Amino acid sequence: MCYSIESSLRTSGFSLLAIIYLLSSGIPKFKYLGAVLIGWCVMQFSEMLLWMTDPVKCTLTNRLITLIIIPIVLALQPLGCVWGSLFLKSWDENKQFIIYYSIFVVFLLFMQRHIINPVFFKYKDCTTITPQGHLDWSTSVATITNKFDILTIVLMILWCGLIAYPLFKFWGEGRLWPFYVIPVFGLFVGFFTDSPGSIWCHITSYGSISAIVLLFLHKQGIKILT
Repeated sequence: MCYSIESSLRTSGFSLLAIIYLLSSGIPKFKYLGAVLIGWCVMQFSEMLLWMTDPVKCTLTNRLITLIIIPIVLALQPLGCVWGSLFLKSWDENKQFIIYYSIFVVFLLFMQRHIINPVFFKYKDCTTITPQGHLDWSTSVATITNKFDILTIVLMILWCGLIAYPLFKFWGEGRLWPFYVIPVFGLFVGFFTDSPGSIWCHITSYGSISAIVLLFLHKQGIKILT
């Protein structure tokens, strides 16, 4: 998945259908999952655009997407979990958390891409193709050796935590694991490649499938998440 223009387009299209299905359900918790998936799945559309720039060449379009669009898309991964909470709770109930969390996410992302990566890793300003054929839109050069550096592992765990925390915070009572347990396998798939971030498409695809199945079952009276 997501190893070409075609695979990125298919993943984007399927995710979009899942999001529309969830948002049109009229059920607050599933509308929330739709918002979560917007933040998660927009990366696949961005990767499609990157494939169209011919990543073998470091073109101006490639640079612009890598340095401007990708950071915005990355920020949406946790922010979709935060701002989607408005389907569950009013603005007045959580406005301070939403504002401060959003500021922290943007600050951390800026630090990681523009300060930490240039200082601690070999820096690049283009999306490239790794030896295993994955897109690498990080501003640090992906190699088998530096992928498991302590700093890299800490940053990846922190980012996953930033995405997961608001999801659990706003979900409240009820089981959530049927939604995320399959996408977690996609996360582990990434650890065994030379571009873990690009394997995010596994997470989004599995997440979309999980959400669709769970909503369908909910409408049939099988309420697994509640």
